Amino acid sequence: MSMNWINPFWVKFLATFFYVGHFPIAPGSIASLLGLGLALLLRGNLILYVVVTSIALFGGVVAADRMEAIVQKKDPSCVVIDDVGGCLLAFFMLPVESSVMITAF
Repeated sequence: MSMNWINPFWVKFLATFFYVGHFPIAPGSIASLLGLGLALLLRGNLILYVVVTSIALFGGVVAADRMEAIVQKKDPSCVVIDDVGGCLLAFFMLPVESSVMITAF
């Protein structure tokens, strides 16, 4: 199914996680750190945590697929939404302890 109807601005915005994917050095690591921060920020609201994680994971799949078509490259390094979604998933329901956070990161 073609996804040409999706606005390229929003595709880039989500796939690069607010353009973090365009950082010149370690964009995936920076996105993962932001994912950790987002997980800690959302920790107190389970429903919002699940909604944001779902958007990052499922919306990220669509955005990443579309972004590949836009840049005409398989697995472009600017796509970092998978790093954010992975962090949100990894930190889900873990205790907020430095040793746990470091290990999960």
